Amino acid sequence: MGPNPTVIAFTRFLARAVGDTESALRLTLVQGAQRIAEEARRRCPVETDRPYRRAPGTLRNSIGWAMGPAPAGATFQAPSGGSGKVFATVFAGNAVAYYARFVEFGTRPGRIGTRVPSTNLKRRARKVYRNHPGTQPNPFFWPAYQMHKNRIYADIRVDMKRALAA
Repeated sequence: MGPNPTVIAFTRFLARAVGDTESALRLTLVQGAQRIAEEARRRCPVETDRPYRRAPGTLRNSIGWAMGPAPAGATFQAPSGGSGKVFATVFAGNAVAYYARFVEFGTRPGRIGTRVPSTNLKRRARKVYRNHPGTQPNPFFWPAYQMHKNRIYADIRVDMKRALAA
């Protein structure tokens, strides 16, 4: 008895579908990551004064995206969908703009000599060595991610169906 023609046809279909879906997924992820990064840059606050000798727009210029993992030194990141070996990552912050998470989430106030409770339950409270009034959160990254996340997943579903139907 010879090989089953249905099995052979299905095997060929799967081999072709893997390539088609991977290229469609890659294109969709690139477009989604670009949308998230552009929205985060648009929402990002820009320092007009130079209190710490950083050029204005340093944080905004650190926002980017990459196919695969974020580059070393990225302060925080959000995956823009995909799984396995094909995925895109949107990131903010770098060695110069290390303060991205402080802008996004804000900071607690502290007075010299007091102890600030740690968010890590295994560590004890840290001692404050300088007065700081704290900063209010100014979210720019996660709202951009939340705004585009569902659209990206919907685009992935549509493109996968279209690639498999072709």
